[in-house]
Amino acid sequence: MWVYFLGCISLGTVAGFLVGSSSSPVVGVVLPLLFALLGGATGVLGLLPAHPNSERARARFRIVGGAAAAVSIPFLLAVT
Repeated sequence: MWVYFLGCISLGTVAGFLVGSSSSPVVGVVLPLLFALLGGATGVLGLLPAHPNSERARARFRIVGGAAAAVSIPFLLAVT
């Protein structure tokens, strides 16, 4: 489950960085909403078919968290 949390934290960090580096006030509203929608949808999709403590749900959370971290951590490393 910690991989899912790592993915959520890294996506939140990317959203914060992009909002901070943008000068448009619209980006400050739309971008966090978009990331929240994506993160919430993956959480719901991971929980729907199985009980949250089942091995199947844990495997899905690992995949989703790993994918989010695999996309956002290299982005953070590239821009800093």
